[in-house]
Amino acid sequence: MSKPAEDLLHHFKALLESANPAHDAQNLDSFRGLARGRRQGLFEIRTFSHNGKMVRGLAATGNFKAGEPIMLIPKPLLLESAVAGAAPRFAGAKKAAGKLALLLAERRAELLSGQSVMPSEQQKFWQEYFATLPSLQEYRRGSLIAAPEEDLRSLQGLPRLGRVAERLLGPRQRLKEALDLYNERRENRPKLSWEDALWGFAVSTTRGANGIIVPILDFINTAEDPAANNVHFVEMANGPGKAVFVVAGNNLQEIQTGEELLADYGHHGLRLLTQYGVQNNASGASEDFSSADCAQLRRAKLDSVALEPLKSFVAERCGWCDA
Repeated sequence: MSKPAEDLLHHFKALLESANPAHDAQNLDSFRGLARGRRQGLFEIRTFSHNGKMVRGLAATGNFKAGEPIMLIPKPLLLESAVAGAAPRFAGAKKAAGKLALLLAERRAELLSGQSVMPSEQQKFWQEYFATLPSLQEYRRGSLIAAPEEDLRSLQGLPRLGRVAERLLGPRQRLKEALDLYNERRENRPKLSWEDALWGFAVSTTRGANGIIVPILDFINTAEDPAANNVHFVEMANGPGKAVFVVAGNNLQEIQTGEELLADYGHHGLRLLTQYGVQNNASGASEDFSSADCAQLRRAKLDSVALEPLKSFVAERCGWCDA
């Protein structure tokens, strides 16, 4: 495990142990039951093999029966788009992903500039979390979400892949407009660059769920075989103390000590690759490429670094041996 990830996990568990979520009074007993005693460890970060690559993931440190809660997260340890509320600086972001992108960029910028007003322990926690995340340059090397605009525009008009460009260029254009309004209304907060906002968009899109970022739990991977996914998220929305559970039991199996926690990301095939940069084995007829499609895509080359995952995806389905 990398040092930043190790520091984050240690701090995360310490905050869970010491937290007193008064705003979650009705959930306090269940929170304490999960954060202490035999459930204190809960999970640890390990390295697992996915599609031939070694990636970071979460492993259970105990056995969990179907339907059993694994973790309850107090509100200070998550970030949700709803906190933007009616703040004028976020008015340009109409969707949760855009709001969350700007919130992430803002929080990181305030920490870097020393302008954060969060309690010191929370500041340290978020600094450690941001240290575990890919940089924008790293996202650009392995994620279509942050691909250069010219690469995405090169996909327009191509069979199947033209929709990828549409899914990404539209939200990014709206984010640029929201960023302009944010900077006009930011008051004394640090000014955000397009690179800041795009980084926030990459993080919120690849690690967020329902407009929420939950550090540590966003390390959960998805299985190559969708039937192997063994956890899902349940949102607790009672009052201001919103929390998130991760619950075992999609397929009524027990999670064993050391087993990787795996969740269904809600997309498969090309959509999964576009948003998360990963593939699974649920493709279906909608992912088939005709011989005419393959010939046109072969001529398109798809040779840039950012489009390499897309090229590999197409090569596998078109039977290209030299790609």
